[in-house]
Amino acid sequence: MNIIYRAGCYVFRKKGRTILLLMVFTVSVFLIQGIFMVRENAKNILKELAENAEGRVALEYADSSTGFQKAELEKIENQDNVAWINYLYEEVFSPKDLELIGDDHGDGRCRIHMQDKIQNDSPFEEKMYRVVKGRYPERTGDILINLFLAQANGLSVGDMLFGDHQITGMFLAGSERQQTDHVIPENRIENQIYMKIDSSHSKKEEDRAEIPLQRIVCYLEDPELLEQTIQEFREFCPDPVHITSDDHVYQKMKTTMTQSTRITLLILILTILTGGFISCFLLMMWIRSRKKEMAVFRSMGMSKGTILGQLLFEETFIFAGAFLISSLGSIWGLPGLLQKMELLSEADISGLITGKDLCMQGICGLLSVLFLTAANGLPATSGNIKNILSSMEE
Repeated sequence: MNIIYRAGCYVFRKKGRTILLLMVFTVSVFLIQGIFMVRENAKNILKELAENAEGRVALEYADSSTGFQKAELEKIENQDNVAWINYLYEEVFSPKDLELIGDDHGDGRCRIHMQDKIQNDSPFEEKMYRVVKGRYPERTGDILINLFLAQANGLSVGDMLFGDHQITGMFLAGSERQQTDHVIPENRIENQIYMKIDSSHSKKEEDRAEIPLQRIVCYLEDPELLEQTIQEFREFCPDPVHITSDDHVYQKMKTTMTQSTRITLLILILTILTGGFISCFLLMMWIRSRKKEMAVFRSMGMSKGTILGQLLFEETFIFAGAFLISSLGSIWGLPGLLQKMELLSEADISGLITGKDLCMQGICGLLSVLFLTAANGLPATSGNIKNILSSMEE
């Protein structure tokens, strides 16, 4: 208890030295915590990227007359890494209540594309087609038709087609007029119709079995497991099934975020080394200036352990104050500063640094300070007392 009391008195008595060390510790810890928050933010972005990038695997039968069987669909749906499936099917038929573009003989056919989500895995995703009126279909059975086809038949958004199918939107490609007259009606852009269907596992199996699906696209929960998922598909899918994958967007963004994370790690290491070097230099200068004082204490019968313990408690008090100041700044001030610098958004601020993180940083920082203090204090308390006092008098 006497050691702690003396250490506290010395800290308050040597105000200049205390303030200098307090500033060095505060700035070092504050920078480390700031870089740690930026690094954690980069990790969170990488995690969200993996959740939202939607790596996908497309499975398609090479033979258009063959479709996926119910047993195959059930195995695909039950894969752990499959988040959801976009079922795609198309059919060519002759509509009775629709006048097709380019059908001079009245016996032409149109092509209807049926899938769970029209915005994905279609010309709309590739920006080849764009919705110019209305919206994408949201209910099962709603359809999207070409604007020129609608105008030729006097149709508008909200009208019913093929009995009970509502037109929710119209699209254009921009290249309709560039097609030649030799293009058959079913291949013309104007005669392409898109319909939303429900082929998911929630639909009745007997209804789903009636649709011979040639192509499905599986969206994955974790793009990192893409190759593993493909291998699992190959184990039970027959040879005619062609499997392709797409995670280019995720891999490109992952590379960028990984580089950012590595850069912040390098800056963090350099900051820790710089702060440790400056702290070690100040502690060395301060302890060397107290060699005479420690020699006098030893001549009065004070043990080396007592003197070293006082030094350790002094640095503990200073570091505790610095860590408290920097932690308050990191929790209350640093997030707002990073937000103003547009390094973080308001949604990214919460949870970047937790109580567990602060405890770990505090323990590691304190141990580092105690190690530096002991490394500089042990040689200073181990010299010969007479030699130290005589050298100081000279």
